[in-house]
Amino acid sequence: MAQNSNNQHLFSVLKTQSQQKSLRMFAKAAQSKLPIISDVIIRDKPEGEAIENLQRKAFCTVPGGTTGIDYVPQTCAVGNFLKGKDGNLYIYDALGKCYTFSYLKLEPLGGSSYVLHTPQAIDTDYDSEGKTINLYATRLKLEKTPDGLNYIPEMTADGKFVGDVKFELQDNTLTQVSDGKDAETELPNTIIALTTAEGEWRGFCTTDIVIKPFKETATELPEGLEPSTYVLNFLNLKSEKENIIAQVAIDGNDFYLKNPFVFDDENAPDMWIKGTKENSKVVFKPQYIGLNKDENNYVFMKPTIYGYQTTDDGQKKMTVSNADNLTFDLDATTGKLTCNEKGLMLINEGLEELNVWAAYADPNLTIFVDKPFTPANPADIKLEEYSEEDGQPVVFSIKAQDVNGEFILPEHLYYNVYFDSDKAPYTFDTETYSQLDDNLTDIPVSYNDGDYFFLKGNLRMFYAYVKDFKRVGIQMIYKGGGETKRSEIVWCDNAAGITDCTADSKVKIEYYDLCGRRLLQPTKGICISRITYSNGEQKTIKRIMR
Repeated sequence: MAQNSNNQHLFSVLKTQSQQKSLRMFAKAAQSKLPIISDVIIRDKPEGEAIENLQRKAFCTVPGGTTGIDYVPQTCAVGNFLKGKDGNLYIYDALGKCYTFSYLKLEPLGGSSYVLHTPQAIDTDYDSEGKTINLYATRLKLEKTPDGLNYIPEMTADGKFVGDVKFELQDNTLTQVSDGKDAETELPNTIIALTTAEGEWRGFCTTDIVIKPFKETATELPEGLEPSTYVLNFLNLKSEKENIIAQVAIDGNDFYLKNPFVFDDENAPDMWIKGTKENSKVVFKPQYIGLNKDENNYVFMKPTIYGYQTTDDGQKKMTVSNADNLTFDLDATTGKLTCNEKGLMLINEGLEELNVWAAYADPNLTIFVDKPFTPANPADIKLEEYSEEDGQPVVFSIKAQDVNGEFILPEHLYYNVYFDSDKAPYTFDTETYSQLDDNLTDIPVSYNDGDYFFLKGNLRMFYAYVKDFKRVGIQMIYKGGGETKRSEIVWCDNAAGITDCTADSKVKIEYYDLCGRRLLQPTKGICISRITYSNGEQKTIKRIMR
């Protein structure tokens, strides 16, 4: 079954208005069975010469969004093709954001030209009766109908399917021959889509593929150089001020800033952005900082300048233009780094186009000095709807700030929970909360087990199993500067009067992906939890793991 890359890009904030309008009109179109080129899925690597160190640029879509289709381009992804001993070319994961773990075959036409004959089997799925069926890479054409825009199989006047897609290979650069774009919508006239044998589109597609050599070397932190903790202050895309922890290392005139954006892959190596001191300034040039293995693309720091313009409907819109570098003023006394006005640091896929994971406007860096801060109170405490299956959800928000609005270290921040009385905080025990290794009273704000404790941004949630409680209180704790400081306890009444919040002891939890495959542990994204209780009952829950 094809897998979707869980792309986190902020591209939707920056993509063109015409693309947003057009994608709302996509629809699937079923046809009679097409003339299949091959029903054999090429899973094993063909014999031949694998071309190493390649990057890929392509138009791609995946299922999702309000219309069923999301546009998620590849601007500098890892490319993969090989020259087969049989004279053919083979592209691995040819549909880009659709991970089929298989190859598509391109046959030679003579000279530098090759052709992809479609439909070619590329993956499998299940039909409505649960039977395994093949899915195909199929050429589809954009067609305007009274119902909107559809991508459907193209037929000649005499009813023959048009399924060939041509490519050119020059100096290890493989380029799809483009069929152009629709003048009105700027959508590609043809796509290579994941379809059924009848040409029904499954939402994944790619086109305008260019695979070429990748020649960049990632910035690395010199061995033995220890970073220091800084605070990165910046404006986000909503023009709101934010503070986050940053790591900075200094080696003579070389400054190294750890990539402040955290990818989903918990095992991803650190990525470092290098700047150079020039008199009283530190200059950061565009640079490759590492591979995002979770999405299989190359990560760059892209310097830009931002501005604003007013649209025809009176809305304020951010504009972005390229810059040669980001320049920071360096305060020799305090060590503070302040970026020039309107500087915008992008963590971006490649350098050629905007395809953004994170944006930091007007960034500045200040050395962090830990002190015994009194943490700010929690806020927005509420009890969500009680569920007999899950218990009583308690939701609240936190800030990594002290009572005066100063930034504090999230890794030193905890919370306590109180029920009815403020005499002693509640202890979460391993019998009730089976994901815990030990009983826990001080809950780290970063704790998230995907079953009982959850986090998203500044929001925190846990399930309560306390009988007959009338109110719940949350208190923040900061353990820093050699002391422990506490906020006030903020209370929320149990207005609904739920009095039977109990939980059977869980004796076994098994995890599965959406295809029903057993997982050793929960992974990022959506997965299925199958819980077996001590009384023999079972419960299956769909979870979003973060």
